[in-house]
Amino acid sequence: MKSPHRFFVLLSGLLSITVGCQGPRAMKSEFIEYSHAYAETSNQQMLLNLARRANGHPAYFLQMGTINATMQFGATAGGSAGQNRTRASGGALATAAAISDTIAVGSTLGLSGSEQPSFSFTPLSGSSFAAALFNPIDPKIFFNLYDQGIPVDALLRVMVQSITLNEAKGSRTFLNVIDPERPVSYRNFLTVAGLARELQKRHLLLSSTNQNSFIFADKAYETVANLRTNVYYQYEEDSTYFVPNNSGTDKKRQDTINLTLRTFEGVLTALAQESELFDGFVRTDGTNFTTFVAPSERRPALRITPPKAAKTTSPVAEITYRGEKFSISDEIVIDPVTKQPKVNTWNREVFNLLNMLYVQISLDPSKLPVQQLIQVH
Repeated sequence: MKSPHRFFVLLSGLLSITVGCQGPRAMKSEFIEYSHAYAETSNQQMLLNLARRANGHPAYFLQMGTINATMQFGATAGGSAGQNRTRASGGALATAAAISDTIAVGSTLGLSGSEQPSFSFTPLSGSSFAAALFNPIDPKIFFNLYDQGIPVDALLRVMVQSITLNEAKGSRTFLNVIDPERPVSYRNFLTVAGLARELQKRHLLLSSTNQNSFIFADKAYETVANLRTNVYYQYEEDSTYFVPNNSGTDKKRQDTINLTLRTFEGVLTALAQESELFDGFVRTDGTNFTTFVAPSERRPALRITPPKAAKTTSPVAEITYRGEKFSISDEIVIDPVTKQPKVNTWNREVFNLLNMLYVQISLDPSKLPVQQLIQVH
């Protein structure tokens, strides 16, 4: 009979192959899981801070530092083999010389794996973070995002505090501030945002070479004149923010749009509080408010509490704060032409924009203060 040791040699080889394959598989699996967890917690932290600011509470940020995960794999194998031979004896059986063989084979197999993750995060504070939080956003960030094709009305409504339109006859400033006592000013800002979006779609709104203002292409004036035949592209006069050009009319002067950008804290607070104030305008003034607002701007810059009766997409992020549910999702509406459900991705795009701005103020993990690190093993 052949020796059973070949079986154990084969088993050992199989175990070696099995254990050797676990490393790459584990790496791929763990990388995806950690990436997914980091994305989810980052989205939830941003939404949590929006909920805090919506309730008039201060925002707090934790920044993730290094993530280390040590994985160990092991395998054990054992076996035993025995053979017992019995020869019959006595009586008639003795002549037959009968023999019986019994072979016993036993084996044990064990696989083990362990993971020891460690990660660190720190509360963002101090002068460096405060400067990033409360200094106006760099205009080059705005215009780089614009040149990448992000809708200009979203950029204006999220990042801009005021727009100043410089024309030959004078300058006019539009404030991105929801003031219940001055709804005209806010409506005018939304009108300018809607006009800018129409010019962008026609490639008639260009960023200046130094990326600090907009300039108009040649056909922009004709396009704006045609658009202003619609009532919602006409802004109401507000002499408080109009400064005439007393030096006379200069027909050769090129009109420009200058922007005053918000701080990141200003962006966060505005996005957290605008939806409630916007809906208040609609409830108070009804069609008197929406009639003079471009169709593309008839919604708040961001909703963190979707309308109760609306059908929405699965949320990008959701949290509960002080017993109230907050989420980032988009409303599903019926297309008036096709009669089919459609999703406008405005809400998630604005939330993505907010996260991109946060990246600009976060700190390099390698420069996080060691004394403030919170380490978890």
